[in-house]
Amino acid sequence: MSNTTTDSSLALLAPPPTSKPVHGIDFFNIEQFAQAERIAAMFSKAALMPDVYKGNIGNCMIALDIAARTGSSPLMVAQNLHIIHGKPSWSASYIIAAINSCGRFTPLQYEVTDLGPLDVRGVKGKSNKQVIAFAWDRARPSDYGKKECRLEGAPVTCEIAVLEGWWSKQGSKWPTMTDLMLRYRAAAWFGRMYAPEILMGMHTEDEAIDVEVTNVSDPAADRVSERLSLPTPVADANITQTAEKITRKRKGVGAVAEQAPVDVPAETPTPAPTPAPEQKPADPTPAPTPAPTPAPTPAPEPAPQPKIEVVDAAQHRLEADEVVAVNGPGGATWSKLTFGGFPKPVFYDKAPANAPSVGMVVECTIGYRVSTKDPATRMAFLVSWEMIGG
Repeated sequence: MSNTTTDSSLALLAPPPTSKPVHGIDFFNIEQFAQAERIAAMFSKAALMPDVYKGNIGNCMIALDIAARTGSSPLMVAQNLHIIHGKPSWSASYIIAAINSCGRFTPLQYEVTDLGPLDVRGVKGKSNKQVIAFAWDRARPSDYGKKECRLEGAPVTCEIAVLEGWWSKQGSKWPTMTDLMLRYRAAAWFGRMYAPEILMGMHTEDEAIDVEVTNVSDPAADRVSERLSLPTPVADANITQTAEKITRKRKGVGAVAEQAPVDVPAETPTPAPTPAPEQKPADPTPAPTPAPTPAPTPAPEPAPQPKIEVVDAAQHRLEADEVVAVNGPGGATWSKLTFGGFPKPVFYDKAPANAPSVGMVVECTIGYRVSTKDPATRMAFLVSWEMIGG
């Protein structure tokens, strides 16, 4: 049974803050640009500015432009604009402050509903809470306090956090600071729906960390790229097939197979029978004696040829997006896995039934197989894995 509570307080009907139209810096106006550059140079020397702005006039110019467009303090913008995955992102507290002070809405409130116990992908022992951020439009005072007239953002739940992978990310605050993270995400979604001009198309810092951006490319280009990456397993397959041929010869012919590449077997029997007729014509024993002696010597030589080293192994926590079967070395069936957050396909030399399935979250070690014939040829390889969710 759901239990709904509301962070309510209608002493929020104070007059909206006065606001005036604001505009950004006109970078094509020489006078404005020169003035903004002087101000940015002053800010770049301030001790209160974050490190990413110190000594960087360009970053300070951008912060000044955003501050002018949003009507905020340049220092507030600099303190709350963070670079995550190479893109600028707002802190959630800044977005809440910007929405509350923009004058268009009453201060944000949150409706919290308990949807029952959480049991998704192995996550248990928590309540599946739902949070909706809402406010009223100050342009319609007659709607104040009416639930059916309020503006509501999209609901955020603990189940969504688990299914989207935010909960299980390394260092995630969702399991330990659930209530705060729910409200931060609900406020960001409210702003994206009703005041996107305040967010200027940027995500919050928490969203940028939780939602890793992936490049979407043309499927045809992906297929070409995939074909270009095929030489790695093909090269390794050739090495493996060569090793299997050497092994089969070694088992079938014995020492002669080892000596054949060096042409030793043809020379070995020739000197053997020569002394035999002179000293012991009837004794054939000395003839086979030299043959097994050189056999152990070349035995370790062919072994390093198919050697494949696993290098640069690293541990990851990933979720499988796709699992397909491909032809591996020696005609074996390999699994080719695509993990969200990992840049290239990962190969696994077992049947797809033994590989991680789609949607499974695994703690895995990924290394690279390097051919001794061509060290530049590298293939991402699943060394070991353990399911932790899915």
